Amino acid sequence: MQPSPVQNQNTGAAGGCEVEPDATSAVVLVVAVALLLLP
Repeated sequence: MQPSPVQNQNTGAAGGCEVEPDATSAVVLVVAVALLLLP
């Protein structure tokens, strides 16, 4: 993973796509799984 998680969070969809589209997809999957496991 890139050594700039802060920049990824700040840029969000604007720069996230340019930086790592795979990373964005991974985050979405993790959030979806977390929501399913929490309840």
